[in-house]
Amino acid sequence: MARLLIILLLLRGALAAEGLPTEGTKRMGELLARIQREANPLNNPFLNRARAEIMAARVAEARNAGRTPHAMVKLHAQYGMELLDAGRSAEAIIQLEAALAIHRSPGSAHFMGNRDSSALRKSLVMAHLRLGEQENCVSNHTTLSCIIPIDKSATHQFQRGSRGAIKVLLEQLSE
Repeated sequence: MARLLIILLLLRGALAAEGLPTEGTKRMGELLARIQREANPLNNPFLNRARAEIMAARVAEARNAGRTPHAMVKLHAQYGMELLDAGRSAEAIIQLEAALAIHRSPGSAHFMGNRDSSALRKSLVMAHLRLGEQENCVSNHTTLSCIIPIDKSATHQFQRGSRGAIKVLLEQLSE
């Protein structure tokens, strides 16, 4: 009987080693799939893409409902940050610039001060820098492409992101 048990255990191990999933592995896969299906993007910090889609709908709905400038700034900023966290930097820049434009619009300054403007610019700078890294690391992927540009060969070839960040930072300094 002990020999039979050992043979069965060895056989089970051999099957698992050959890539055939055991019952426990199948159950774990099913559990993980169910957790993923049932995850609420609003409560899960790792579901930025799904949350960005929710925020896109909220921005459109708020625009159609004629929400206040303050609410629109907040929504565009939140949407921009979700896009940034989802790796969609160029789209994030558009939303963060929209938030900043609404903030600067006549009549909006009474509800937001310089601190809020600085926070928006900080997020916008991060989006520009991330865009620069994405464009340059993807197009010129070498050991030098994703580090601080100490060597000339590591200098960004596509400077849209870094130049955009410089523009926003200079604006911040002049305020």
